[in-house]
Amino acid sequence: MHTSPEQSAQALLTIAILACGLLVATRPLASATASTTNFDHVVIGIMENHAYENIIGNSAAPYENTLAQQNALMTQSFAIGHPSEPNYHELWSGSNQGVTDDSCPHTFTTPSLGQQLISAGLSVVTYSESMPSDGFLGCTGSANGGNYARKHNPGADWVVTQDAAHNKTYNAWPSDFTTLPTVALVVPNLCNDMHDCSIGTGDAWLAAHWDPYVQWAKTHNSLAILTFDEDGGSNGNHIYTVFAGAGVTPGQYSEHITHYDVLRTVESFYGLPGIAGAATLNPITDLFGVVSPPSPSPTPTPTPTPTPTPTPTPTPTPTPTPTPSPSHGHPSKTHSPSLSPSSVATASTLPSPSPSASPENSPTPTSTPTSTPTATQSAAADTGSSGDVGGQIVVFGLIVLVIAIAVWGLFILRR
Repeated sequence: MHTSPEQSAQALLTIAILACGLLVATRPLASATASTTNFDHVVIGIMENHAYENIIGNSAAPYENTLAQQNALMTQSFAIGHPSEPNYHELWSGSNQGVTDDSCPHTFTTPSLGQQLISAGLSVVTYSESMPSDGFLGCTGSANGGNYARKHNPGADWVVTQDAAHNKTYNAWPSDFTTLPTVALVVPNLCNDMHDCSIGTGDAWLAAHWDPYVQWAKTHNSLAILTFDEDGGSNGNHIYTVFAGAGVTPGQYSEHITHYDVLRTVESFYGLPGIAGAATLNPITDLFGVVSPPSPSPTPTPTPTPTPTPTPTPTPTPTPTPTPSPSHGHPSKTHSPSLSPSSVATASTLPSPSPSASPENSPTPTSTPTSTPTATQSAAADTGSSGDVGGQIVVFGLIVLVIAIAVWGLFILRR
């Protein structure tokens, strides 16, 4: 079939227009599929044998309630089974490894979070309080006035993380958090994890030992995850889990999660595949916003020194007129109230602590999320303004080039 020059030119111009549309349409897709969060450090802390209802609203746990109010509280977080030890294995490997009791010792070579990180060239350490020495493999031990149990230290149960370089005492916990490994697991001793001692004892330990890292993490691209192994057997295994750190959007999040979801989320930060029970799960993403450095403190504007108004010299007259007395009223001031730390962080999303310290009297808070960010908001926040400008320039240049080619072709064909 014969095609006229005009038809050829029109076809060429149509192709050019479609190409322009394709360039414009595909650019937002590139931004929406940008890489996910990647933290420099993630620290997981595990407490013992208390339900969500035992902690939230309990006046014996003021620190944990404040932590939940100011960060991301998972209101539907659940352990997987009973007793304690299987839950540690499940958090660490996505499987209880056939262990259904608190027996000891066990030694595994199966895949684990520790093995994944080491294979990827990343670092991992478990820090166990009151463990007698680095690399200790005994089932129980005592040091620094406390008691240690290996059943709470999953790192000691895998060959790849049993050695002294990966299985450390809490004495090795650094004061300089920049020296932390990529992923760390913190295991308090049997008193401070609330296994043998009160909720108040464990809460005070967290305020002294956990909170310094939490506050540092918020401005250093790092994350803190505080959870419990199980609920103690009376609340459907409903447990307290809070995420805190850089880019974490405070609020209550009501999706159902277990130890497997926490494992899958940590794996996703470093591009690791899900293992065992975490293999088919999607990572938790809705609570993470943009990880960015803190804004610099504004430089205060100095108050200008008022210039006194010169007193006018009275003009003499034949009949002196009395001069009125000057006003002595103070100039008005605008008062800017200072924001308290709690009002700066976020509005409270949890019930006020009960006046009773008894877990049985603790109110059950609503599980409706109050500030869950949408996927659209997260995707939009991940698009930097400087990247947008550069991308727009490239797209505009390509559009101009395609149109120029089309016009040139039309000109040639009409000659």
